Amino acid sequence: EHQLLLDLTEHDYSRFADGVQQVAEQFLAVPAGLPARAETLARAAELDRFCAEVDVQIGVNVISQNQPFVGTKLRGLAEAQGLVLGDDGSFHAQDDDGNTLFTLGNLEPTLFSAESLRSLQSAGITLVIDVPRVLNGAQAFDRMMQCANLLADALGGVVVDDNRHPFGSEAASMIRSQIAQFHAHMGKHEIPAGGALALRLFSA
Repeated sequence: EHQLLLDLTEHDYSRFADGVQQVAEQFLAVPAGLPARAETLARAAELDRFCAEVDVQIGVNVISQNQPFVGTKLRGLAEAQGLVLGDDGSFHAQDDDGNTLFTLGNLEPTLFSAESLRSLQSAGITLVIDVPRVLNGAQAFDRMMQCANLLADALGGVVVDDNRHPFGSEAASMIRSQIAQFHAHMGKHEIPAGGALALRLFSA
């Protein structure tokens, strides 16, 4: 879900305007003209609609075919790919600035941790990219798919979508194109994906 800093209701606006007026009266100042209430609320609603359009997460799963995935081996493979275990119970692939490109989590309820991975066995893992929060989405998606395929090969698993259908190159190409379209749409609205404003507007 996107998190809007400008998610105004009419009640919120009234409280804000009244507060400005009280401060102005206290210091005998005339408040600078506030934007018209209808205009402010309309802009907030427009921003909300736009964020809903591009608030997209794309994920793929790697599921076991025979034996469950062993946590210690999974951790070794993830770290060999440069992923870092985070406090949220997922591994994170990061760019040079430490921003998350995609996450690797457990398809089952147990979160990953240094402790749980010692004895964990899982039927599958899931890799997810948060489209509006990533600067170079198509490249990040390519890296995510490369990681998914490498893990599948090493663990004896198969890459599938949420419906357990095999996830092949045709599906990957289509999604890569969609990510590029989302990012172009964000650029036209002057909220570039992965930029400071996008990171503020969309929750991690």
